[in-house]
Amino acid sequence: MNQKDLISVIVPVYNVKGFLVDCVESILNQSYSNLQIILVDDGSEDGSGELCDQLKLKDNRIEVIHKDNGGLSDARNAGIPYARGRFISFIDSDDLVVNEYFECLLEALLKHNVDMAVCKPYLFVDNPCNLTYYEQCRIISGEQAINAFLRGDFDPMAWGKLYKRDLFRNIRYPKGKNTEDVYVIVELLKECKTVCCGVNTFYCYRQRPNSIQYSGKINTEDIICANKHNSDLLSETKFKKLANEKYLFSYVDAVNMMTRNGVYDERFDLYKTYIFHNLRIMLFASACFNSRKIWTIMLLVIPKLYRKVYQKRYRNFISKLP
Repeated sequence: MNQKDLISVIVPVYNVKGFLVDCVESILNQSYSNLQIILVDDGSEDGSGELCDQLKLKDNRIEVIHKDNGGLSDARNAGIPYARGRFISFIDSDDLVVNEYFECLLEALLKHNVDMAVCKPYLFVDNPCNLTYYEQCRIISGEQAINAFLRGDFDPMAWGKLYKRDLFRNIRYPKGKNTEDVYVIVELLKECKTVCCGVNTFYCYRQRPNSIQYSGKINTEDIICANKHNSDLLSETKFKKLANEKYLFSYVDAVNMMTRNGVYDERFDLYKTYIFHNLRIMLFASACFNSRKIWTIMLLVIPKLYRKVYQKRYRNFISKLP
């Protein structure tokens, strides 16, 4: 395909020395080569910053930004003003992308003249293998994408997507928030006329126990605040009811996270009380929340069984990680 369009790839880097080379090499080996690769060293303490400088010497497409530690959102935000490409993409520095990743995303974005192209993640532990493409590209409106997100059918994660740079003209990730992707996804989709979902390529998401996702470092208040933010954004739209339901069930998500980490402080009781007071609304919520309705009932009616089942389920998952 024609490679005239520059893609700016922003890679936040923090203490990932053991994974960074593989990540960057997967970007450098792309079949689509017109890339600006921005490595944002977010105050790494394990030598990742120095490794960024070494990688820069190997390929003139790589640029490096060094900054004080400010978190993932701050690192992504730091890279956006330096992006010269017509398109922007984000890759976490412990993940990988398949060789045709950008070629497929850009081809879909240009062919269908959409504002965002999305692929599904491939979750892996050691090395990605046996990747089989099975998705069929679907073109949906920005409103349809918001509806899909609220129903749990659209992944809010920053990675796995190619964006028109203009989407980030006035949008940035909230500094210091762990659920930064949830905070901005509705804002981004409100700016989109159309979105291409199910692009036939893979973003390879590495699962590791000390990542933010699985280490217990996520602030439960961030989960609730992010969904409240989206509920407020949609309060004057046809999505008002669904967005409010998603906000209410974020309290269940927060309790689930505290349970898997064995944290039962005053917030746990406050969240349970809030759930109890809104139980009727939650039980009559949309069918997309049915699985969380089950956890809600177990939490309030048979809390000991709820804790036992949820913790066992999570331990079984974590035991499979290296």
